[in-house]
Amino acid sequence: MPQIKKVNLAKKALAFFFLLENRKWKDAEFTINGEGGGLDRGDKYHRGFSDALKGMLTSLKESKSTPEPYISTIMDNSEKRLKELERTFYRVSRGELISDYDRGFYIAWREYIKFLVRKNSQK
Repeated sequence: MPQIKKVNLAKKALAFFFLLENRKWKDAEFTINGEGGGLDRGDKYHRGFSDALKGMLTSLKESKSTPEPYISTIMDNSEKRLKELERTFYRVSRGELISDYDRGFYIAWREYIKFLVRKNSQK
């Protein structure tokens, strides 16, 4: 994937994470699916990235989902634990046998964890 696409994807993901934090569900949904601004560009990498964000949104929006969604369990972790998770998602996403879809999915999670680390360090 060309570097420019990665930069645009990271910027849109960051905007999405701020919307999640502020519980702006419709705006977050538009960031994923919006006209011309949607994240799913039809290739497997973008589809995996987009599906990860959709899962995050759905699990937070549907607060009664059980068992407790993974995203809820990581939101309150220590910085040390978040950095461990970020490294794990990085390793998995760089695996030689991983599909483009899975790579996009795990990179989306890695970006969210990086967002949480930055947010926690600013407190």
